[in-house]
Amino acid sequence: MQTKTVLSGTVFVCYDMNMNKLLVSLFVFSVFAVSVSAYELEISEPQKPYDVIPLDVSSDVKSVQLGILNNYPVMYDFTVDEPTTLNLNLRQLANGKSEPLALGLMVVKQEGRGAGVAEVARFNPHQEEWKKIKDKAVGLTFWDSEVLIEGLESGEYKVEVSTPDNNGKYIFSIGEEEGSLGYFESISHARITQKFYGYSILRMLLVPTVYYPLGIILLLFLIQKTRKYRKMIQNVN
Repeated sequence: MQTKTVLSGTVFVCYDMNMNKLLVSLFVFSVFAVSVSAYELEISEPQKPYDVIPLDVSSDVKSVQLGILNNYPVMYDFTVDEPTTLNLNLRQLANGKSEPLALGLMVVKQEGRGAGVAEVARFNPHQEEWKKIKDKAVGLTFWDSEVLIEGLESGEYKVEVSTPDNNGKYIFSIGEEEGSLGYFESISHARITQKFYGYSILRMLLVPTVYYPLGIILLLFLIQKTRKYRKMIQNVN
């Protein structure tokens, strides 16, 4: 009987060790395997109506702007040093909304000192052109526009984001995604975006980079408690 008890305890210990190794491996995998494309996230905060917000498009990292239309359009400014192609995209929250806002943008080029501006592109997606997507990286659902691809010569450009009544929140992105975000940076971006749209910290439980590790930690905790309970029963016997 004593030999049987020793063997049984040995089996339990081996099982616990193997299970812990497996769960730790899953935890590490869940932290580092969730890939989120790299981008710089900023909140557009003009100090007064028609203030121009500068953008840097010289880097390879996409710039994502969280903006609010408050009775006037929001203007951005950037400089192209050499001919290039830029991707522009609009996004708006779809959670609880049956229809997207009539959000649009216009790109103009400064034609030299005192020469005014020339329109380069106007982008006003029709209602049916907005695609509803679930962005797991931030735990929210959005209306997403098509990507506007524009070939630009060197010079100074301005982008105006607006709606007919200039009210509502939006996400404006410019540039291409290169590489991927780090784990903690992706969590930070998700929380900033959720907070921008008025969601509490509990919304983060819908983000895979949060709920996968939390689930594995919970499993590790339950296994640890089970192992202690099993040892207690063995000692009693």
